[in-house]
Order: sequence, then structure tokens, then C-alpha cells
Amino acid sequence: QYIDFARGITPIGYYLIDKLYSLRYDSELQKISTFEDRDGRKIRMINTKVLKKESEFQELNKFLKNEYNDEVKRSPFYFDTYYRLIKYHFSYKQDVDRNLYEIVEKLATVESEVRNLVAHQIEYMSEERMKEIAKLYPEEIYEKLIQLAKECKITLNIDVLDSYEKMNSYIIDYIDNNFHKSSKS
Repeated sequence: QYIDFARGITPIGYYLIDKLYSLRYDSELQKISTFEDRDGRKIRMINTKVLKKESEFQELNKFLKNEYNDEVKRSPFYFDTYYRLIKYHFSYKQDVDRNLYEIVEKLATVESEVRNLVAHQIEYMSEERMKEIAKLYPEEIYEKLIQLAKECKITLNIDVLDSYEKMNSYIIDYIDNNFHKSSKS
């Protein structure tokens, strides 16, 4: 049960963080990313040329180089990419409040340390182990996802909240129907 929950964090977390960043920083996101076709899907990629050459992104590029301990490479946007961008806005631009930053930070920890453990190393995951690794119980992770959905202006009714699977499906459908249509055109 917790293995499926942990694996499910990446798609729903990614949908939410992508929506959140687009709502808050769409103009920036359009400039620092491009889309690449992969297996018939459009994948958002980091536009390293813009980060390196455009003066308005020099501070961001320097921040990301420090975060990654290396040059920023052309790669897909992952949850971690958005987390670092939110961290930049919290730390340098100071236009993200502490509560939102902490929600994203905790979900990034869950995604990188819990989800990757069960998905790539195929290890057993219990409620207690999740708490030990991520410092959050599954119910607290679920609550963080709900808080992130609210930050994205997604209203979740009680019928959707009675299970993680229903909430996950609802959010993905909501974003696909109300957000991605406009960004695909």
C-alpha cells in the first residue's frame, strides 16, 4: 500500500508544482524552458542558453549552478527542478512565503528520498519508515498535497478527498482540462 502511495507522489506532485509555477511565474517559465518531443509527448526542458546569456537570468543561473554543484545542463524539468526554482524565489526574490516554500521542500524530500527508494531500489516502505526518512507520515504527505492543490486554486470537494487515488485522478483531470489545453496551443 505505501509503495504505491510513494510511487504516486511523483506524477501528482509534478502536475501540481508545474501548475503552481506556471500560475506564479509563467513569463519566466516560458523564457527559461523549451519543449522537446519525446515519444510523441512534449517534455519541458531547461533552456540553458537563456540562463547563461540573458542578463535577467544571471542570478538564477548562478543559484542553480551552486545548487547542482555544476553547470546547469539541458535536461527535463523534474519536481526537483521546480523545487529549486521555488527555493530561488524564496531565498533571493523573496516572493514566496515560508509556508509555501516548506510545503514544496517537504514534498521534494518525499519525492527524492521516499519515492525514489521504492521506485528505483524497490524497497519495502511502511508508515514508520516513511516518517523516518521524510519526517512525515503518509497522512501528512497527503495533507501537503492538498495544501499545494489549494495554492494552485484547485477546489477539492469531500468526495475527492476520501482517497488518495480519487484526489490524484481529480487533480490530473482538472489540470489537463483547465490548464494544459491553453499551454498546448
